[in-house]
Amino acid sequence: MCCGCWKEDGSPQIDNERVRDVQALIAAVYDYHGAGGNLHIVLDDNNTEDEHLEFCQGQINKARITGEDEWGYDSSEALDAEQKCLDALRAMTLEERDSAMGLWDGCWS
Repeated sequence: MCCGCWKEDGSPQIDNERVRDVQALIAAVYDYHGAGGNLHIVLDDNNTEDEHLEFCQGQINKARITGEDEWGYDSSEALDAEQKCLDALRAMTLEERDSAMGLWDGCWS
């Protein structure tokens, strides 16, 4: 996410345990892929709505079935990290997701 996108979403700054905890899960995804892997459209492009999370779930599921994904890795550990992050994001409100993305990108602290 970029800070411009975060500002367009109203500059949310919800500071709670879920928002803070997802930071480690985002970092774990980036440990495997610098562009956010199967969560790229959420983590890098600020598409935090439910339908985008569902699209990402489909990509993860597809990668698990085929044994590889469009990002060029077949690591079950990478897919596990993506799934944990996705599950945490699903449990959040849209404003919490946007707050988490803004916090991750350094738009607020």
